[in-house]
Amino acid sequence: MIAEGATSSCEDRVSLAYNQIKNVYLNHAIEQGEYDNRVKEIIQLARGMFRMNELEQIARKKVKKLNFCDEIEVFLAYQVKLQKRLSLPVEIPDMRFFGISWVTPEDLDSAEKKVRDAEKTEFSRFLATEYFPWLSFIKRQDPSSYEKMEKEQKDTFKNFDQALVDYLKAQNSPINDDTKRVVGAIRRKEIQDQLLIKLTEKFLADKEISLVDESVS
Repeated sequence: MIAEGATSSCEDRVSLAYNQIKNVYLNHAIEQGEYDNRVKEIIQLARGMFRMNELEQIARKKVKKLNFCDEIEVFLAYQVKLQKRLSLPVEIPDMRFFGISWVTPEDLDSAEKKVRDAEKTEFSRFLATEYFPWLSFIKRQDPSSYEKMEKEQKDTFKNFDQALVDYLKAQNSPINDDTKRVVGAIRRKEIQDQLLIKLTEKFLADKEISLVDESVS
């Protein structure tokens, strides 16, 4: 059993690493413009990345509950067993030691539902603010709108320090270096995200592209 566990860890660790390397390659290809005429493929790849991220969070929670499992087996189990149902960017047809992952069919059904539910409300934000190849794509496709977004961001941050103080006062928060640093970073990210979301929404509207997963009836 120990030898079998060691073998599974080795083989399945390689499989998991292969998935990660493949996704890095695909993201790099998008950043380099190799998918510039295939916007729907970019969106589907981003959707796959979003789903993989959600599954990773689910797998981590599963690992914490089990305490005694090999986390590689758990992570790979969700990816491999749900790759077709969720159209994941994974090319590994199966894993040798699914049984010792302790991931049940009920776990898989639950994970699929959680991922799809999260996608309905969070994928558009992920695409606009977290999937960086998308930003480089828009910059090439619509440089004018991208430049306007950057200018708006620059103008907004000109008076950011005073706006931050006003915000802290309105929240009845203490005004000191620590709160300015912590809250300031959060507020900057919120502003940047809002601008990126607006940029993405404009691009999709101009191109008449929907983010609805057409593979789901």
